[in-house]
Amino acid sequence: MDYARVPDGLECYYICQGTKRFYSNFNLSVELNRKTDAIQLSNALRAMVLKTPYLSSNVFRNGNFNDKKCNGSNFKINYLKKIEFESAVSFEKFEEVDSDFFTSLDERVCPIGEHLPLWQLVVFENPDTQVLSFYCDHTFFDGTSGVLFMKDLVKELNECWKSPNLSYQPVLFDYEKDAPSLGKIPRGPFSGSWLYKVSIFKVIRIGLDEFCVPPFAKKFFRTYIKGGPNMYRNPVFVSGCRSKPDPKTFIRAVSLTKDLAGPLLKLCKANKVTFTPLLTILTLYSFQQTVKKKLSMMNTSSNICIDINGRRYLPECANRYGLFMSTSMSLVAPIPSPDKWFDKKSPLRKTDETLSKDLASRFPFRFVGVLKYINPWFLADKQLGSTEWKTLDCSNVGVQDISCGDWYATSAWFCQSTGNAVNMGLSCICVEGVINICFGFAAPLVDLVGEETVDEFEAHFLRTVEDLIG
Repeated sequence: MDYARVPDGLECYYICQGTKRFYSNFNLSVELNRKTDAIQLSNALRAMVLKTPYLSSNVFRNGNFNDKKCNGSNFKINYLKKIEFESAVSFEKFEEVDSDFFTSLDERVCPIGEHLPLWQLVVFENPDTQVLSFYCDHTFFDGTSGVLFMKDLVKELNECWKSPNLSYQPVLFDYEKDAPSLGKIPRGPFSGSWLYKVSIFKVIRIGLDEFCVPPFAKKFFRTYIKGGPNMYRNPVFVSGCRSKPDPKTFIRAVSLTKDLAGPLLKLCKANKVTFTPLLTILTLYSFQQTVKKKLSMMNTSSNICIDINGRRYLPECANRYGLFMSTSMSLVAPIPSPDKWFDKKSPLRKTDETLSKDLASRFPFRFVGVLKYINPWFLADKQLGSTEWKTLDCSNVGVQDISCGDWYATSAWFCQSTGNAVNMGLSCICVEGVINICFGFAAPLVDLVGEETVDEFEAHFLRTVEDLIG
């Protein structure tokens, strides 16, 4: 039986990004309340693989390497012949979870087209603790998929904990034995649900707006019609960095302990704003006061993205792996001093309103739905060498309970590559009342401003948080 299927438009986009080496990985790391070993992990992972087709799959060409001409039709998603435990899991020594830890982790890649899964699990060990890090290619997994992986792993480890007579499982997946029970690889939400459906009228309208409206007209429309920032007085920030393959990301890991996170969340509730827009504005403000000032004294607007989890619209898919995400895009005016953040028309209020409208309208998902009609390899060629980078990409997977029975995560970190078209990324997760943030700085940007400016950003961010809640 043929279990393979062709990739959908969104998967093709990430296949393109991966094969052109525009992106390394995203990763989710947890510290558990107890240590595990190869015997428990091999049994836990085998149980997970037998329930989740994406964990035993990769993407393969049919022999034709002209990806652009084929528009991805030369690829097929198929099961691997075999996954050995030692090819998917490694045990490594580490000293501490810090910025260097995540910068190093970000450099790893899960190659498309090889006879390996598009994910890896690293068990980092020192005499005191273990940190389990799941990293993956983006073709099958979004940020919430990483969270689901860790939740499933903890669930299976709890089952293994109850079974003391387990034996080591050297093979996690065997095509001949296991593929029949998994069946044909299921369609992703892009083509298998209504989430990304878009009318041809909307496709034409979005296409005209994106590719046919001249820049001067967009500038006028966004400033005077849509009520955005004044693009004449405050043009969009351009760092001057250019897109190229094999991007590197410098990570700064910042932890907001309970004494900081609790009051910050209460501040949001008291002022009727959600946390992600506040975190975005906090980040933009510190970026503005440090990184931007290093490059220019001009007040500039910011082009930002806030990632959205589409599972909110598909409750039956709440625990499904796959690509269920889109992004809310907006232009943000220069950030005033914090005492003005909660004013009626402040950048924070406008960012919160834009996100709320996008969540209600589902427009960002229809926007991504246009990928069904676009060749991502053409977009990639246009992207190379471009200086039109997003200022900030914010991805918050929210408050998570990663626990089952006797096992639970005492801390968790979410981190990802900036890719080659974003100056700075913000990845966030909250476990046990602690908000952990990984700020990712594109390497060309760090080359321009120096690591000391990144130090200043981190200090400014923490100082602003303390001032806000003080």
